[in-house]
Amino acid sequence: MPKFYRWVLLATLALPLLAACGKKEDQAQGPGPGQMPPPPVTVATPLVKDIIEWDDFSGRFEAVDKVDVRARVGGYLKSTHFKEGDFVKKGDLLFTIDQRPYQAALRQAEAAVANAQARVEFTTSEVARAKNLRERGNVPERILEQRIQEQRQAAADLASAKGALDQAKLDMEFSEVRAPIAGRISSNFVTEGNLITGGTADSTLLTTIVSLSPIHFVFDIDEQAYIKYSRLARIGDRPSGRDNANPVFVSLADEANFRHRGRMDFVDNRIDNNTGTMRGRAIFDNEDKFLTPGQFGRIRVLGSGKYQAVLIPDSAIATDQSRKLVLTVGENNIVKAVPVTPGPLVDGLRIIRQGLTGNEKIVINGLQRAQDGAPVTPEPGEIKATANDIQPELLEMIETTQPTVTPDKLSPEDVSYATHNEDLMKPSAPPRDNQAPKVSQQDAPIHSPHPESLPDAKPNPNPKMPRESKVPPKLSKTTETWTPAVPADDDVATPPAAVVLVTPPVAPNPETPAPVDSSHGNKPMSAVMPETPAAAPVAPV
Repeated sequence: MPKFYRWVLLATLALPLLAACGKKEDQAQGPGPGQMPPPPVTVATPLVKDIIEWDDFSGRFEAVDKVDVRARVGGYLKSTHFKEGDFVKKGDLLFTIDQRPYQAALRQAEAAVANAQARVEFTTSEVARAKNLRERGNVPERILEQRIQEQRQAAADLASAKGALDQAKLDMEFSEVRAPIAGRISSNFVTEGNLITGGTADSTLLTTIVSLSPIHFVFDIDEQAYIKYSRLARIGDRPSGRDNANPVFVSLADEANFRHRGRMDFVDNRIDNNTGTMRGRAIFDNEDKFLTPGQFGRIRVLGSGKYQAVLIPDSAIATDQSRKLVLTVGENNIVKAVPVTPGPLVDGLRIIRQGLTGNEKIVINGLQRAQDGAPVTPEPGEIKATANDIQPELLEMIETTQPTVTPDKLSPEDVSYATHNEDLMKPSAPPRDNQAPKVSQQDAPIHSPHPESLPDAKPNPNPKMPRESKVPPKLSKTTETWTPAVPADDDVATPPAAVVLVTPPVAPNPETPAPVDSSHGNKPMSAVMPETPAAAPVAPV
């Protein structure tokens, strides 16, 4: 190759290197004349405060009292005395049935009573006369006993006649159908002039009445949530809704917040076999009678005990495929993307279960101008709660909750659940030296208080290594040591049947939390397992 062309090739290769060095020097020295400064962004420190989590369920309002209005006597419907859809009071006249047959029966019953009364008076005088004659010996004993028997029969006939008179009065009263409860009445199901039946469960349905104040809200919770609430009650982190009037809040279909406050009223005694849910019920005062039976709503119930959480606005969370990221500003105003595990909303802010400690400076405005690893111009901001979901009396109620069982009666599941909850809900901190990180929420989905917030599987950072399973690896127990069993994976080729392999322990990934053993107090398995030397492959058989 001629010497001239060699110099041209060397100059071409050196130009990109010189340009890169110049770019680094420009970034270190800051923007020069004519260059744009780093983009401005608003940064703030996350809000750290004591909170209580809430769980939301769907349900409907039901009337505390509901009555199907039916007549207790039959006859022709004569008149109606209410306005359809109006509010009626207890005892208001609703319907009148033709009373003429019952008036005639009443008069007959009164006449029968008068006849029986006269018969009683006559037999009484006959008994007195027979006694005087018997004392003088003018009549035999049999005549006296006969007169006494006639008197007793007349008294019985009088009692029967009085009973018939009472029944006639009741029928006369039942011919006027009155409201048995106070509430809102439905439409008139039967018009005037129709013949109706009464006195039985199959009698003609005239209308219905439902009470409005107070009013029930009925909802179903899944079995996993019921187990969580039961265990939190056992360890004293959350009062049981079965034994305590826990506060609840309801929002209607067109409401953005939960403004209607009520209290727990009832929890069923069994889980439904068909749906696997537990029926719960709350009660609301509804003094303005705004809430209506059959209305749909979402109820918010206590979902956890009190703990200190890291809160940030939803606008500060970015999405990268299946990951949730928060942009932090560190030294030299360089942006760093931090993966986080978000939780539910509280006070209008999003709970960050893992990823932030509360001491960072995060970007809350201008995320589109910030890039990971690039400098920015931070401007101070502040994170404030946009709602007030946690009232002080609720925190006081949680603090005064006592466990339902003594510590010696707590099961291992209760203890592990409490420990896991505490680890999950507290802000995550970097591990100390020579200490394995704690198990993340993704590694223990069984005891997670909010399974719906678990992140999806992360992409495999090393395609050459098999993808790790989300389920913790099982342990195979031997005589003296614990050896981790390798999880099955589709990416690993199955060895031939004629070759016996002993898999050496896989080197730990620093980005993957170490599994823990719940039987040793949730310590890392590396702390409870002796090291096992790697075994070489066995020769083919």
